[in-house]
Amino acid sequence: MINTQKYSMVGVMARLFKLGGRVFDCWRPLAIYAALLTLLALTVKNISLACMNTYDGWCGIFLQSKVFIPLFIFYVLLYVHLFLAFAVDFYDEAFNANSFTIKNLWRRSKEKWQKEMFLWGYLLGYLLPFSLAAKLLLQKANPDWRIEMVYFTLIFAALMFIVLMIRISASVSRYLSCKKAEFTLIYEQTKGRGYVAVMTFLVLLALLLLSSMRLNIWFDSLSISMPWVSGILIFIKNSFVLAFTALMFVFFRVQDELLKNTVDK
Repeated sequence: MINTQKYSMVGVMARLFKLGGRVFDCWRPLAIYAALLTLLALTVKNISLACMNTYDGWCGIFLQSKVFIPLFIFYVLLYVHLFLAFAVDFYDEAFNANSFTIKNLWRRSKEKWQKEMFLWGYLLGYLLPFSLAAKLLLQKANPDWRIEMVYFTLIFAALMFIVLMIRISASVSRYLSCKKAEFTLIYEQTKGRGYVAVMTFLVLLALLLLSSMRLNIWFDSLSISMPWVSGILIFIKNSFVLAFTALMFVFFRVQDELLKNTVDK
């Protein structure tokens, strides 16, 4: 049974505040991955600008659907790979005492690939139900009430699955610490207190989304008045998003530590 005096919103936020400094201590992977994401974003941006008003030469070849779609998929996969690789490298340096070096970018061990594949699966566990729920919510209502009831049932099930993924978020930390994910154990440990993880996660996510939206508005206005600073602004934005990503993984670690240390004997 969970010691409710420690495993609470206040307890989680206090522990998160204590461990949050690891985000700044591990600045090397953050800065390097932000630079890589900035280079990727600038490359795509320059290609888009070059091909905006012309279909001649390589732009014509590039914009053909049979070429554009595979390249776009490759871009998305590469973008997500960089984020997840950063998460693995950050966690290793912050909590597994593995110092990050430039070599980590191209010398990735089997263990690191396994961790990244686990994160791919965990991410899809969020995105697929969310995409299903969003599609059903936005589509035109069906005149047959029975079909509409099926839609609402699927939406509810998708949202509940997302809540479940948040509730067992400590499994991410345990797997990245080279242990078993222990989904069932974590689910049992959080019975009656699962809202702590869910609410804290949603608060962090809301802060990320609101801050990113504000940064986008501010950066867009600066880019119009000073186009030459676009690269710097993209780097700052990527650094901010990566810092929040790191904070999310600190949150996973907090869940893991509290669930291990606050169980009543």
